[in-house]
Amino acid sequence: MVRDFVINLLYRRMDYIEKRKSYGPKITFRKKLIDALIFLCPSHTVPEEVAEGKSIKIFVTLAELSSMIHTTRKQLVGEIENLINRRIIDRDGDGITIRSYEKLLESA
Repeated sequence: MVRDFVINLLYRRMDYIEKRKSYGPKITFRKKLIDALIFLCPSHTVPEEVAEGKSIKIFVTLAELSSMIHTTRKQLVGEIENLINRRIIDRDGDGITIRSYEKLLESA
């Protein structure tokens, strides 16, 4: 069971790296952020509990997220505040909560 989890995690990481290689110069910052949040979700597919209206909790710091998408913390905070104001995500001390997976995908 642990072996399957680790293998799945490694495959997801490889998929994310391959996707980032294909980013062209016209990719928006918001798209990079949303791709990173989706990557950090427990799965690339919509979990069943999200379809029932529950949220997804991602345990990540702003420093980790800004490093992951190669941006400044200031730019990241501005975009996160935008998503918070649109009631798509919430931010608290230990991470980010995706309130609406569908709206997150639409906002890319």
